[in-house]
Amino acid sequence: MQLLVPAAVGSGDASLRWDVHVRVGVRDGIDNTELYGNLWKQTHMLPEDMKGYFPPPIITLNINDIIHHNMIRNSLIPLNTKSAWYNVHSFPGKPKTFCIYCSGGASRVIKFYSFNENIKKYNPKKVIYDGDNPDVIERLSKLFDKKFIHFNESIKQYDKKKIHSSTSKFIHYILNKESIDYLLCFGNKILKKELIYSYPDKLINFHPSILPSFKGIKAIDQALDFGAVFLGNTAHFIDEGIDTGRIIIQSAMLTEDYEDYEDVLEMQLPMIKMVLRDILNYNISQNDLKKELINRKKSLFIPDKCVKRSYK
Repeated sequence: MQLLVPAAVGSGDASLRWDVHVRVGVRDGIDNTELYGNLWKQTHMLPEDMKGYFPPPIITLNINDIIHHNMIRNSLIPLNTKSAWYNVHSFPGKPKTFCIYCSGGASRVIKFYSFNENIKKYNPKKVIYDGDNPDVIERLSKLFDKKFIHFNESIKQYDKKKIHSSTSKFIHYILNKESIDYLLCFGNKILKKELIYSYPDKLINFHPSILPSFKGIKAIDQALDFGAVFLGNTAHFIDEGIDTGRIIIQSAMLTEDYEDYEDVLEMQLPMIKMVLRDILNYNISQNDLKKELINRKKSLFIPDKCVKRSYK
């Protein structure tokens, strides 16, 4: 994405220009590298007929609105250009890098990457596993080789008494060290605010319920105990709450078709591809989205707007 200042009105030099380059992924929002804040989150700043539309046509925003909403601080743009206008141009960038964090049986990660095609096309920079299942450790190690990290007592950041904090700090360390853009989260530890604030709208959790219902642990059991008619999954951005971040994609199935956890969890496989496509810029056709579930006989509901484009 590029923000262009057509003319520095009031600066005394009508020929003066500024080019402010901001790294942006499709449906991602401003990366906060040169500018602070997330322009796309401020949907009330867009014309009514453009809200929720992405990729946008050329959109014109008044500098007064941007300054009023605290979108620019300490940037290259002087405040005396208040009457200037900014054209916002969007174009697809290269795919973003990502890391995977998983716990327990890591079944979603293992199943997704048991397809060799996915290893080749959607290879993460790192995979962090914090469980103690030897079979899972062996399978993840074989799948990802040197990219696999087992977070346990052998790693200096590990602190069993403060396991949530130490896990969060270690993930933060890896993301910074490896210059990774995004985290796909399939783990069971609560990530802390230092990490969340450092990576706004970059940490994406895959939760096995149709949020906002059944937050927290044992979500499938919660839904079954409550007598829910539908079971499902939600991909959402991580914030400081427990499963309260903005929703990206959801999937569902009829509870009457349910036999085991994998019936629900495997519905996350096409959701992973939708997140990779819509937020991390991977080129994935609609025909490829459900390839891993081609033999699924049970019900599967994903809204059509999610199949076409999930994040708006």
